[in-house]
Amino acid sequence: MKRSRILGGIIVLYCILQGLISTLLYDRFMQESSSRAATLTSQNVHVYQGLLDTFRRLPATLFATQINYKELIAKVTNANITSEKDKKHLRKLLFSTLRPIYESILKPEGFRQLQLHLQNGERFLQLFDPLIYGDNALPLSVLNFLDNPLAFGEGYQSESGDYHYFFPLFNKDARVGIVEMSVPFETFNKLAKKTLDAKIIQIIPPSTSAQQLTNLIPQTSKQSQDIMKQLNSLGQGGFLLQDGQILTAFSLLDASGNRSGFLLTLTEDKVYKMLYRHFVQDTIMSALVLVLALILGLIYLRYINLESLCKEQDGVAQSHTSALERHNTFLRSLFQTIPSPSFLKDTNGRFLKCNESFAKLFGKSADEIIGSSAKAIMDEDLAKEANDADTYVLRIQNPFSYEHRIRIGQSTRDFIIHKNVLKSDGQVIGIVGIMQDITQRKEYQRRLEDALAKNSEQQKQLAQDNEIINQFALFVKLDKKGTIIDLSQAMVDLSGYSRDELINRQWSSFCKESPQTIKAIYRDILTVGEWEGILRFERKDGNDYWLRSTLLTQTKNSAISSEYIVFSTDISNEIHIQTLSYIDELTQIYNRKKFTASLKSAINIIKRYPKEESALILFDIDDFKAVNDTHGHLVGDAILQELSKIIKVQLREVDTFARWGGEEFAIIAPKTDMQGALKITEKLRRIISEHHFKKIEHLTCSFGITEIKAIDDLDSLVSRADKALYSSKNRGKNRIEFLA
Repeated sequence: MKRSRILGGIIVLYCILQGLISTLLYDRFMQESSSRAATLTSQNVHVYQGLLDTFRRLPATLFATQINYKELIAKVTNANITSEKDKKHLRKLLFSTLRPIYESILKPEGFRQLQLHLQNGERFLQLFDPLIYGDNALPLSVLNFLDNPLAFGEGYQSESGDYHYFFPLFNKDARVGIVEMSVPFETFNKLAKKTLDAKIIQIIPPSTSAQQLTNLIPQTSKQSQDIMKQLNSLGQGGFLLQDGQILTAFSLLDASGNRSGFLLTLTEDKVYKMLYRHFVQDTIMSALVLVLALILGLIYLRYINLESLCKEQDGVAQSHTSALERHNTFLRSLFQTIPSPSFLKDTNGRFLKCNESFAKLFGKSADEIIGSSAKAIMDEDLAKEANDADTYVLRIQNPFSYEHRIRIGQSTRDFIIHKNVLKSDGQVIGIVGIMQDITQRKEYQRRLEDALAKNSEQQKQLAQDNEIINQFALFVKLDKKGTIIDLSQAMVDLSGYSRDELINRQWSSFCKESPQTIKAIYRDILTVGEWEGILRFERKDGNDYWLRSTLLTQTKNSAISSEYIVFSTDISNEIHIQTLSYIDELTQIYNRKKFTASLKSAINIIKRYPKEESALILFDIDDFKAVNDTHGHLVGDAILQELSKIIKVQLREVDTFARWGGEEFAIIAPKTDMQGALKITEKLRRIISEHHFKKIEHLTCSFGITEIKAIDDLDSLVSRADKALYSSKNRGKNRIEFLA
């Protein structure tokens, strides 16, 4: 009865502790998972905000540069007050003005609409369907926006599924109309899917019911109600679903700032699954630990019972002591000849004899050991195991061996203990045992197992690391001739080629940099052992992509480099954005900002390689002010565009051509001495002077040239070229001057 109560108490304690531990582990799992959902929500918001910021630049630039000017505003003003007959004429004029903007710029970039609305909300003109206009097509939110003094508005309209940009037109501080441009929101979703590992991206209206949300994303009705309640209250959130899925959502606003929808993103998140897996593993481990504690408690109870039973058998074993003593003389001489620790015990577990090796092992004399039990000379665990083994040998009456580790002082030693029964006249009178020291053998075995386990773990980790690198890192391995001998799967996917199409091909054949640049890279590798910079490559589909690459040497069995390895980061998006900021809007050549950066780079190259030769050329159009005064600025702009095209086709790919300011232009000619610069410049001067421009018959340019020297800085170099240009102007124009 007492034993049953103890067992029942242990089980109850186990259940209480397991329940408490499971609750704490679940709370931790929910906190970490909720934090992960919040992180994903913030990430998705940043991705879409970045897309909206990027797309906003095009309509804002078009409105500011090609729509919001006096002549167009005057026509819109008249359309507000004139008759229907005159409106028709104005509509045709505005259609011919805006149509090129829509067809050549907006439509190719994915924009769906370009519309013009009058101040009263009438849709006066729409470019995507010019046969439909004249109706009050603006939604109520945008009609309210017309009364808003702000100069710009944008937002998502659930009715059309588009993201709209609204630009008001003003005439003398009075609003006369509004220009509307829109792009399908699905365009943002497609771009976002390339960044977000999303299973579902869906927009729902604010009026969506819990049942409708359940039909869209399978979950419990209670979960759907909680999700819609939080979205209508806070506007965004991250929610944990079943099967390792996380639902993130945030609000979309219309042009008036009102909530027009929620953007839902469903993701099968590996981190969420990992947190759940850790929760399950920790729960199972805690259960196993508690079960182990329960088993140890039961073993302890068993030990107490066995000890009581042994005491009862002491009287029986005493009767066999006399028989063992008859063999004492014989065993004494026998034991002393055995080098391994040896002993003789009666059936009650008391030592009758031991050799010197056994006595020395336990640090006692033979007289102290004889007549004692195992508990008197050994620690409790070893004594218990020895008694259990004695009991087993007496029961089976056959040889029995087992291993045991014994602590001796500050060290431990491993033994195999061999035991067998000792009989006299067919009756068991005791137990004989020999202890074989296997400490050194066990140490060798342990070291071997540790080495094998460590090697196996390293192999597994190496395989995992290689797979991760192959899937996500951009790297290429080259032989000493620059031939591709290996590359990661991520590099294969980025290039658009198959692995077979890339292997054994020259790495430089996919690079669109100049041969001079490639030679400079290999020169740096041979001199300093590494190179780092930005390179342009061509995909199989013809599109360009940019990589920030680091080239390192790799040696095998010698100090001479036999292979190269290239680690890269894809910076194509960064380069595209940077390129837009470097292009002059009118001439579509580089602007002053880009040219200044290139000029600094050219100076640095000359400083690093003093034998290199490069030249700076400045030129401007002679008497350009007279062209603007006579023909107007539109004709002047057209001439600047035509001149830029003429010059650009005459220059080399390595040359840098930019608009320096107004009618002034600049050229960097690398790998060119002064004689070569004079030849290039004279060719350009002659082509310009002989060209028949569309708007005017003839014009000329004056040129100033100087060499780029290692002692130059930006100011001194530009000042010298500028002096040469002004000297050309002062000496009669349409000529070339150079200043060394």
